[in-house]
Formats: sequence, structure tokens, C-alpha cells
Amino acid sequence: MPWSLRESSCNNAYLPAECPNYTNWDLFTIKIHGGGEFNASSGAYVGGTYRYVDNCDVDEMSFLEVATMLEDAFGHVGYCEFSYKLPNIDVLSSISTDKDVLIMCTKLDLCRLVYVYVVTVNVEYTQEFQPSQQANLEYLDILKVDGLDDEEINVMLLENLA
Repeated sequence: MPWSLRESSCNNAYLPAECPNYTNWDLFTIKIHGGGEFNASSGAYVGGTYRYVDNCDVDEMSFLEVATMLEDAFGHVGYCEFSYKLPNIDVLSSISTDKDVLIMCTKLDLCRLVYVYVVTVNVEYTQEFQPSQQANLEYLDILKVDGLDDEEINVMLLENLA
């Protein structure tokens, strides 16, 4: 069964727990927080909202899967940084690769719940692209390149750049 985004109106469906009582140990829930940021002085995640993603399968998890969950939960949010922690443990770990997600899955405990925090990062470009920076390459006829070795092709390309 694939993961499912829980409706916000059902956030309290499993009280006092935050997730179903899974009988399959490959399944767990992610409480994904988006739209907030970490407070510089306290380190607490402030602002934003959260959604639950139930029936996550440890065997099918990847960084792309977590990013897809974020997009389904909050829509396109731009460039983001991901972190996670387990309930009752105050250690925050970064998620930026599939390996990080697999490590997260190996740390799941009996409660089968992990908190994922997402911070949208504003990317500022330091230099505006100018058309004059574009390489002025002439069209290279494939027939003229066919049969040439790499060095001869590089010489042709350099001549066209000059």
C-alpha cells in the first residue's frame, strides 16, 4: 500500500497517539512541518503548519519520496532544506540524500513516527546572466565531426569560440 496524506481534519484521528498502531513493522508515519523556520536563539521550529503522511514504507523511502510528500502536502515551495527528529529525542539530523533517509528509517522506534521539518531557503543569484556571456558557437556539421578524435573536435570547438 502506498503512503497517504492524511486530511488535516483527521489530524487527531489516532489520539492519544499521532499515528496508527501499525502491525507491519515496515510502515510508519511522517509528521511533516512546512512553512516555518528555526528560531536562531531557541532552535525551535516556529510558524508554518504540519500534515501527517501515513503508511510510509521503509523499503520504498528515498529523498525524492520525502520531497514528493512535501509537494503533495503544501504545494510547490521552492528550494528547501530538510531535517528530522524522532519523538522524545532532541537530536535534529539533516536530510539531503537517499542515504540520510535510509538512516532515518533505521532509527524508527516502537512509536513508528518521525518528525520532518522543512525550511524554504531563499536563493539569491550573485550575477545576472548576460547574453554576451553566451558562447558564440557556430553550427558544427555532424558529418564534419564524424571520424575525428576528441582532440581534433576540441580544436574545432576552440576555433569556433574565438
